[in-house]
Amino acid sequence: MNELETAITATLQAEAEGAAMTTDTTHEHEILNDRLDDVDRHRRRITWVGAIAAAAAIVLVIVGVRTLGTSHIPEPVSPSPSSVPRHVTTAFRPTVSLVVPAWVRDSTSAISTENDREAKWSVCDGGCGKGPSSVLAVILVASVLDPRSPTGYSAANQPEKFLASLQRSEAAGSLAITDRSTTTVGGFPAIVLTIDERRNVSNGFGCEIAPDQRCYDLSSDWDRLAVVDYHGSTLVLAASTNRSATDAVKADIAAQFDQMLTTVRFDPRPSPSAS
Repeated sequence: MNELETAITATLQAEAEGAAMTTDTTHEHEILNDRLDDVDRHRRRITWVGAIAAAAAIVLVIVGVRTLGTSHIPEPVSPSPSSVPRHVTTAFRPTVSLVVPAWVRDSTSAISTENDREAKWSVCDGGCGKGPSSVLAVILVASVLDPRSPTGYSAANQPEKFLASLQRSEAAGSLAITDRSTTTVGGFPAIVLTIDERRNVSNGFGCEIAPDQRCYDLSSDWDRLAVVDYHGSTLVLAASTNRSATDAVKADIAAQFDQMLTTVRFDPRPSPSAS
């Protein structure tokens, strides 16, 4: 007990004992007992009030510590994903850098090849003996099939001419064009579209060298294309897979390809040397 509690108790006890010494009657004995009971109840009441107040103080301290602790401990921050390395062409011109999509990058059977007109990744699930299961390519197209030309080919040195060739093939029933839209790739205007090749046509896609060298066939594949107007040249980025692939596979390749387009960068075109 504190000093106040001790003083109150001593006073009550003194009062009771004084009364007991002045008389010895039964009535006074009962008064003494009542006073002593009052002393005991008063002491218990003070004890319980003190205990409740102490418990409340402890709870407030705990809540305060937790609150302060929460306000000062920062939320955990997820580590930022490591940057994916960019591929930079070496033989292909213009120099192109891009982030290769995961469906190529994560494959254990991807074969990469490159020359001055083409950079290509072939994913060979189960081996490439019967051809790759999917392809990612960056191509410079120089000529296309053209039945109106005496040679059977015409220059495709402008994207519009390459797109016109695809439209002629669509009119002939060799392919179907869907999901056409306009965008920019590496700062250059581009047309993005999907083609569904419906029959085999030798050299039907386009050729790297005019009039008919290093050509690509239409061969019943499914392709997602970006046709880029790079300073008047026809630069095509393509993601291809088997036409028989599931819609889910095609949708995944298309989504990753479209995302890849946002990562494409071209080196500045070199200035002509002084004559």
